[in-house]
Amino acid sequence: VGQGTVEMAAEIIRCILEDREYAQNVEDAREVDDYDEKKDNQCHYPNNHNSITNNNVFNMEAYSQPLNDMKYEMTSVSSASSLPITFSPSPLPSPNTSLNRHTGRHIADQLRKASEEMGLTRRANETQWLNSITTRISHANLSRLVAHRGFHDPGGRSDLRPLENSLTAFEAAWSAGIHLCECDVALTRDEKIVLAHDEDFLRLALDPSRDKSAGKKVGDLTLKELIALTLKNGVRAPLLIDVLRSAAMIGGEARLVIEIKPGNTDVGMA
Repeated sequence: VGQGTVEMAAEIIRCILEDREYAQNVEDAREVDDYDEKKDNQCHYPNNHNSITNNNVFNMEAYSQPLNDMKYEMTSVSSASSLPITFSPSPLPSPNTSLNRHTGRHIADQLRKASEEMGLTRRANETQWLNSITTRISHANLSRLVAHRGFHDPGGRSDLRPLENSLTAFEAAWSAGIHLCECDVALTRDEKIVLAHDEDFLRLALDPSRDKSAGKKVGDLTLKELIALTLKNGVRAPLLIDVLRSAAMIGGEARLVIEIKPGNTDVGMA
């Protein structure tokens, strides 16, 4: 495979090993999806006190305390990081406070805002992790590294990272310093080249049970139907020209590796 490929693989493996504790912390944090309102108005989180010594690894602490005492922190110890990002929910009434309808709505609003802030904090740290990884890989090896379907969550989540094959996924990878992004393309019925890995959008659609277009094959959709098909990230699947325009605007060494799936050769002639 060549000495350069071996060196790049070794360097990537080294970065992965250095971040093994961070990876576990991310999984722990993902289990905390919402604040659970208990009878005593407490928020309970799994105790997760981690002692981290490596650089570019995130410390995440969650405390089982009443919400008005709770403080959730995600801190990067990297000197180049713009973090820590910390949020502290506004104090709530004590459990002994008599609640009326107005107070109940206020508590619900505070819980919702706190949940949103925590989600934004975790998303920011995912992006910071990507930026820290690319700064630790040599330029020679970085030029051979390919972001598969862009910077996305392999499990299909779109709350912490961009959705796969989305414009945001590619722009995040290129902006972080990755040169190459891989994408999958398909041809619509009216011969527009769209980014799509599967033969349909059932897996990525926002509401696949109600959106009839989600179950149709990409080759049976028109561009108009594609625009009306909303994905989990809240937008439509991008056209290839959309992604190429972003690469041109970012400039530098932003390039695209285009994969044409077997049986979808018509797109190669478009």
